[in-house]
Amino acid sequence: MAENRCGFISAEEERYNTTLYESSLKLAFNIGDFQASLESTLYCYGISVRPDEEQYLHVASPFSRFWFFEENGAVIRYEDDGTVFLLRPGQRYVVTPGHPFHITYLPGSVLYYAHFSMLDWTGQRLFRHAPRLLECETSLPETILKSTWSARCAGGALSLLLHIGVRYLFQDWGKLRGEYELCARFKPVFELIARTPPAQLRVGILADSMHMTQAAFSRSFRAVMGISPKDFLRKYYLDRADELLCFSGSSISETARLLGHDDIHNFFHAFKRIAGVSPAEYRSNRGKNS
Repeated sequence: MAENRCGFISAEEERYNTTLYESSLKLAFNIGDFQASLESTLYCYGISVRPDEEQYLHVASPFSRFWFFEENGAVIRYEDDGTVFLLRPGQRYVVTPGHPFHITYLPGSVLYYAHFSMLDWTGQRLFRHAPRLLECETSLPETILKSTWSARCAGGALSLLLHIGVRYLFQDWGKLRGEYELCARFKPVFELIARTPPAQLRVGILADSMHMTQAAFSRSFRAVMGISPKDFLRKYYLDRADELLCFSGSSISETARLLGHDDIHNFFHAFKRIAGVSPAEYRSNRGKNS
């Protein structure tokens, strides 16, 4: 009789090191007359063989997961509403970020997996409007997928993930186009955000990139995006800080540097002003609530 093993995947185990990732690729393409781009970072990937049934509870991570079961499969149940999905062999899946879930691996399952992020040209997560679990269509043969993972070809794995991202955009473009067309009005702003550490961004700098006064830019940005540029930057900063503090191997001082602070004291003051607690308290509280 197969042994039933249970476990909790903690925040510690779910961490990825954002300074030591496997590979990163950026892809630019057109959807009709619209110019788009995606940037994907691969944090880890591999092949997992589970001879016995195993059960785990996963925390709400900030990265996406790619799953392909060569044999057998798994059952996933989301913690918030109890929704259950059967993951079938031969099908590609993307588990989108931000949702804790319980998974039962069936005996004899063979899983090809990847942890990755995928951002669009606005610097936002591609799958932010997607369901919690995506069944992915791709024309890539199964033999290529398996040989890519077996050969430890990070570039090949990222190419497959980007292919899935592009397919998602094309399939849901009718729903997404309006949002992207609005974002396109502020393309210089998003290009500036993409190349500037969060702590160094200011509303005035964004306004300058659009050759507008700060007041005019703020009114225009809020009217188009539905959020003030100040609140947008605050959320952008906190999202990035959350990833580094709670899901990376970075120390607090390294987190401060990656966010763009010149010293750790400046980071403590800025972070507490935005989050209401110190970075260490935030990390501790986030771990308890995961």
